[in-house]
Amino acid sequence: MSASIINFHTRFLVRDSYAPMDGPDSSEISDLCASVVGNDDARSKLPLLLARHLEERFILAGWPVGRIFGSEPELTSQCRVGRDVMREAVRILEGRGCARMKRGPQGGLEILRPSVHHLHQALLDYASLTAVAPGAIVRAWVTLHLTAGRLLFLRGGCKPLQSLLARHAEKDIFDPRAMCSELIEKSGSKLLGILVDCLTPFLTEPFGSRATSRDLQGVTAKLAQEAGRKPSTAPSRLRVLLHQVGMACLDRRQRPFGISGLANEQRLAAAVVRELMRGKDAESWAQGILLGNEFDLCDRFGVDKSVVRQAIRIMEASEIADARAGRGRGLVSRRPSTAPLSRQLCSFIASRAIAVGEVERLVEALEMEIAGMAARRIGSDEVQLVNALLMDLAALRTSVPIGALQRFERFQHGAAKSAFLSAFLDGAKAYLSWNLVGEVIAPPPIAALYADHTAKVYDAIRSRDSARAMERQYDKLLALRASLRSQSEFNQLREIG
Repeated sequence: MSASIINFHTRFLVRDSYAPMDGPDSSEISDLCASVVGNDDARSKLPLLLARHLEERFILAGWPVGRIFGSEPELTSQCRVGRDVMREAVRILEGRGCARMKRGPQGGLEILRPSVHHLHQALLDYASLTAVAPGAIVRAWVTLHLTAGRLLFLRGGCKPLQSLLARHAEKDIFDPRAMCSELIEKSGSKLLGILVDCLTPFLTEPFGSRATSRDLQGVTAKLAQEAGRKPSTAPSRLRVLLHQVGMACLDRRQRPFGISGLANEQRLAAAVVRELMRGKDAESWAQGILLGNEFDLCDRFGVDKSVVRQAIRIMEASEIADARAGRGRGLVSRRPSTAPLSRQLCSFIASRAIAVGEVERLVEALEMEIAGMAARRIGSDEVQLVNALLMDLAALRTSVPIGALQRFERFQHGAAKSAFLSAFLDGAKAYLSWNLVGEVIAPPPIAALYADHTAKVYDAIRSRDSARAMERQYDKLLALRASLRSQSEFNQLREIG
């Protein structure tokens, strides 16, 4: 879904249904936000729904760090749930670093600011649980830096990038990582810096040999010279340079399988999760291992039912297991989607009060890079899917729910084959749309404009024309922005009249 469309609805639509404060009902979760994240698991079970409900209350309150949101009895009464359900929801929030339950006379649910460490852990855990390939990590890292270059270009043209490259190429000791860090800093996007930091644990190796460093220094100097004369070739040359840097710094060590964020957690529920994952690997885990039913787990670990249920909710919230009811069933392992990571990023952005405009600019720049990546990496089977999606786009000439458009955007993510970038985009978009409750409708002119421009992007992707795909994505953003501005002005004039 275009960031311009989300921005339009964020600013101009009447929102009469912010998340209520009296209990977790499925209607309180933003339908648009759920479609952006790409998973509805948060609706299925009360503790998961309650954890999401509390997070939305934190966002609505401005994420007041240190505030006590209520004692356990007060919250159970207010939300109309039992104590066990509340404790299961709190364990989920504690695992994300969003809140903790303080004990004592002045205790209660205290709001915390999730740290970058929690995002690091979530990303590391996803990579461990899904066996992300090293090349995919580097591609995500490269794309974030290319996005920084695009933001820098939009702010000042070719000259700032040219100057940055030349300055580093002229140094006696060439440090490509310092050059990349400055590129992120000069982009002016605090959020982009945070996303790059999330990938830092994967690129911890010292840079390679002096010979490699000298070679890259020469490439950087040549790129700086050509950036002014041939700006159209700069992005592709910069991509090659960044890819060489990323591959040289990639940490290829085998990472332990499991949820590393629970490694030092002392609660019994965390210990149960650790034991359930011990001795497993990503391949077998993804195939669906029967881990046991509730009674088996209580007996095996010598804990009561409430502890086992807390452990199950932690695993369900992380999408690493599902509890299935019925004889012969129980807790079954699963491969997680990027949805939990996206939700965690959404909460992180909200807790930092990052400006909406900054998030929008980053989303739009990143969407362009994703379109280009999709054109470079699309497979033959996906080309057939493009043809079917183009037929669906041709039929978009009436009012349509904004959430229904997300499948067209998600196709581009899938064709780009970068789970990390998909998670980053979805988390940022969710932040722009979390509080739009109910069905948000695009009027016929907007739906038709979206369909026509998306079809042009698809055609470029199908043709494997990366440069044209990025150009068409940019044209799409400009057209939607102009049309939405006209629509808002028309609505304002109609209200005045």
